Amino acid sequence: LASLYGWEKALPRDLKSYMGTDAPASPLFQDEIIKNHSARVLKTGNDHVLLGYAIFNKKYIVLATSREALATVLGRFIALPPQ
Repeated sequence: LASLYGWEKALPRDLKSYMGTDAPASPLFQDEIIKNHSARVLKTGNDHVLLGYAIFNKKYIVLATSREALATVLGRFIALPPQ
């Protein structure tokens, strides 16, 4: 988990092709609760989510480019956990 927080600084640069040109120069992730899971999201100034991630079941990292996509994937993992 600590290394993931360290990766947050480079994450927007590494995944810029998926986020478009809105990637901020100095990323600031914020904590949110999505589907009763702790998630970290990177927002633009107008509260639009560029990138978000959550750790599911202490095993899987779920990355998504919107809050809705992250909620959908987490909901599916909750309904039918990966084996």
